[in-house]
Amino acid sequence: MIIRKGKMWDCNDLLTVYQTTRWSEEYTTEEVKEEHRLAGLERWGWLVAEKDDQVIGEIIFRVEPTPNKGLVGIIRSIDVDIRFQKQGVGRQLVSEAESILKKRQAQRILIRSPPTAYNFWMKLGYFGRGKLTWIEDEIENIPVMRTSSISTHRLREFDDLPDSLRFSHLALADSLAKAASDVVDKNEVGRVLEFQREGKPIGAGVVVKKDAKKAEFVADVVPDGLDSFPVIVSRTARAANRWTTTTAFSIVPDDSLGEYIGSGTWDIKEARDIPVTKLL
Repeated sequence: MIIRKGKMWDCNDLLTVYQTTRWSEEYTTEEVKEEHRLAGLERWGWLVAEKDDQVIGEIIFRVEPTPNKGLVGIIRSIDVDIRFQKQGVGRQLVSEAESILKKRQAQRILIRSPPTAYNFWMKLGYFGRGKLTWIEDEIENIPVMRTSSISTHRLREFDDLPDSLRFSHLALADSLAKAASDVVDKNEVGRVLEFQREGKPIGAGVVVKKDAKKAEFVADVVPDGLDSFPVIVSRTARAANRWTTTTAFSIVPDDSLGEYIGSGTWDIKEARDIPVTKLL
């Protein structure tokens, strides 16, 4: 077995992988390709495991800057054909990704793990870090926060945001980029927003229509914009009122929950996924 960089032609084999690991979702080869167009950008890493000329697994990851904790590595997803699981494929993919992230100066790795994968990460030296919280409210109940000092701009591409922005990670790491990819790359119904104060970007938000009634939103700010976070959350979530959706929700780190309280009276419950981390 070899671990190498992924190529778009690997998506034919990855369709088979997804059919065994993401059986609750229906995929076509073209949809798999669409999901990987973002992986080809410079800021992403995409590795595949190949055995006997067939791709049997993949891992997608990136490096993200933070204001106070240097660079962090984000593992967005890992999939291994169920027929080759428990044979060390996932372990080798993670090991190669960790080596690359370390060379890119990442100091730690963050992962949003479903409960079924938690033991896998524990065996690789990762440990749980806090909890994730689901917040939700009726859109009409989210306060309208008007202020002329903060302007809202719709973006067509998430890459239109300056690379120098270092978000505070009040949102779950990588969730902003993932939501933007759903809108920009997968053409899901949604909006990508930039917020400015005195002509300078201070934050970003993405809202994505999930079904006829619900929309998911993600919002984050740079450290200098923390005092404006309730406004950014409100405007991002309320951007869903242009559709038939009636409620807006977000999944946020438990230690950021207090920052969201100021933007509405949310219904709160513990989220299913578990944040795990590892120091490099």
